[in-house]
Amino acid sequence: MQSALALNTEIGVFESSQLVELDEFFQEFGFAILRGLYDDATLNELTDECVGAQNAVINGSIDTRYGNSVLLDDRVDDAVRFTNYVQYITEISKKTRSAILNPSIESLMNQW
Repeated sequence: MQSALALNTEIGVFESSQLVELDEFFQEFGFAILRGLYDDATLNELTDECVGAQNAVINGSIDTRYGNSVLLDDRVDDAVRFTNYVQYITEISKKTRSAILNPSIESLMNQW
C-alpha cells in the first residue's frame, strides 16, 4: 500500500503581522504570499471594480490604452470577446489604487 505524499501548501505564506519574516523569505526565495490584508468585503469590491474595468475594455467604453480585447480560440466561440487584463488599472480603479497603497505593501516595496 502506498501512502499519499503530503506537501506543505503554506510555504511562504505570511500574515500582515509577519512582514519581517515575509521580507526575509522573499529575499531568499524570491516569492512570498501575504494573506489577511483585506477582508472579504474589500476583496469583493476590488473584484467588482476590476471586472467593471475589464468589461469597459471589452465594450470599448474606455481608451484602448487600458487594454485590448481579442477573439477567443475559434473552438470556443469566435463571437465572444475577452480581455485578459486591464493595463494601468490603478488609474481607473480607485479601490485598486487604494489597495496597493496599503502601508504594509508600501513598506515592503520600499525595502526592495
